[in-house]
Amino acid sequence: MSRCLYLDCHSGIAGDMVLGALVDVGADPQVLVDGIAALGLAGARVHIARTFKCGIACAQVTVHDDAAPVERRLSDIEAIVRGAPLPPPVADRAIAVFQELAAAEAHVHGCLPGDVHFHEVGAVDAICDIVGASLLVHSLGPDVIRASPVRTGFGYVRAAHGQMPIPAPATALLLRGLVSYAGPVSGEWTTPTGAALLRAWTSGSERQPPMIVERVGWGAGTRDAAHPNALRAVWGTSPITDAAGQPWAFDALTELTCHVDDMTGAEVGFLRDALVAAGAVDVWTTPVQGKKGRPSVQISALAAAGHTDQALRAFFGHGSTLGVRVQPLQRAYLPRDTVRVQTPWGSVRAKRTTLDGAPRFRPEYEDCALLARAHAVPLRQVWQAAERAMAAHPADSLAAADGIPVDPGATTPRRQADPAQDEGA
Repeated sequence: MSRCLYLDCHSGIAGDMVLGALVDVGADPQVLVDGIAALGLAGARVHIARTFKCGIACAQVTVHDDAAPVERRLSDIEAIVRGAPLPPPVADRAIAVFQELAAAEAHVHGCLPGDVHFHEVGAVDAICDIVGASLLVHSLGPDVIRASPVRTGFGYVRAAHGQMPIPAPATALLLRGLVSYAGPVSGEWTTPTGAALLRAWTSGSERQPPMIVERVGWGAGTRDAAHPNALRAVWGTSPITDAAGQPWAFDALTELTCHVDDMTGAEVGFLRDALVAAGAVDVWTTPVQGKKGRPSVQISALAAAGHTDQALRAFFGHGSTLGVRVQPLQRAYLPRDTVRVQTPWGSVRAKRTTLDGAPRFRPEYEDCALLARAHAVPLRQVWQAAERAMAAHPADSLAAADGIPVDPGATTPRRQADPAQDEGA
C-alpha cells in the first residue's frame, strides 16, 4: 500500500489553495511558517486562518508581502531557493515547479527559459506559495500524488503583458496532457502557479483512485461563488500491486471501433485529436477492407473509465460513421513513478518502473523535445544525455524526484501527440 494524496480541483487550483488544503489535510503549519521565514525575503509573512466556502470549513493561507515588486529570472529564484536552509528534496521539488513555469513562459514569448522575466510568478507571494507547498508535501511524505480534471474558467484576465484569455497562455501550456475544462462560471480559476504545481507533481487527471481515505482537507481560494471555491485534498492509502501480489496491476478500459471509407486523411486526423481530447488513452488506425470490398480505415480508441460517452460523441460528431462497436477489456500495467535528471540543457523527467527487481527508465518525450527546441539541438542528443544521466547517477535521480508520480492506469487520459511517447499503453 502506498500513501496517496489526491487533489480535487473542482474549483481550479492556485498556490494559496494548495497551501490551505495541505495544512487542512494534516501537514504541520509551523513547517510552512518556519520555511517561509528561512527564505529571507524581506516583508514576507504567512497568515493562517479558518474561513467558510458554501458552509464548508476551510483553511485559508495568505502570504503577505510588504516589499516593492521585483522582476526576477529563473536563476534569481534558484539562488533564493538554493541559498535557503531547506532540505534538498524540498529545494529540488520547488525548483522543478519554477522550471516548468520558465519553460512554458519561454515557449509563449519565444525565448530561452533562462531569459524569461517572471512578473506575477516571480513575486514574493508566488515564491512563497511554491516553496511552502513543497515544504508541506515533503512533511506529509506521499508516495503518490494524483489530481482530478481541473477547472480553468473562461473570459479574460489582466496580466503584466495586457489582457489575456483564460486560461492564460502559460497556464494552457502547463495543462497540456492533463484534463481541463472551462466550467460554467467566468473568471480565472486556475493560475499559472497552480497549473505548474500540477504539472511538476502529477502526470494526469483522473477521478479519485481506489484508496482508503483517512483525512480530507479544504484550502480556500480568495473568491466567493455559488460553488465551494476551495481545493479539496484527500489523504489515504492506495494499493500499488494487484491482489495476487504480482508486480503489475489491472484496470478496466472500453475499446471503441468503427470502419469508414469516406473520410479524408485530414478528417481522420481531426477525429483522432477529438478522441484524445475526449479522454481516450490511445487512438490508432488500421487499413482494412470494408463493405463491398472498398478500401477502408478502422479507427480504434481506448477510453478510460467514465469517458466512454465523450468518446462516442467524438466519433459521431467528427466522424462519418453511424455505428461504433463498444466492448469492455482489461489492461495489465506496471506501476511507475517519475524521476528527474539533469542534462546540459535543463532537467528532464523520466518514467521509472521495475520488474523482478530490474529498474527501467524512459525519458519523457515532451521534456526532451522542449529542451531540444529551446536550445536548437537534436532531440536524440537530449534524449541520450538523459539516459546517460540516469545510468550514471540512478540514486541521485531517484532522490531528486522525491516520489513525484506518473499515473500508470487508464483513468489518466494522457497526451497522444506521438504514440511512440507512451509505449505499452
